[in-house]
Amino acid sequence: MFNELLTYDGPHLLQDLDAYLGEKEWLVGNSVTWADFYWEICSTTLLVFKPNLLDIHPRLVTLRKKVQAIPAIADWIQRRPQTKL
Repeated sequence: MFNELLTYDGPHLLQDLDAYLGEKEWLVGNSVTWADFYWEICSTTLLVFKPNLLDIHPRLVTLRKKVQAIPAIADWIQRRPQTKL
């Protein structure tokens, strides 16, 4: 069921999110918000299950990378425990 969601529903939902982001730097407002953090967390998890999920959404990939580049986030990514899903 999850694979079906990622294969059939996910692309449409990601297209909507990509359109919402448009040319903006962040999902909401002029600086990083919880929405951007949530996107990074969700996308990280989804990419474990479907690594090519964001191949046609470079703006969403860029947003992920911007969140991951925030110094405190980058530091946590480097030292967090490695776990299996």
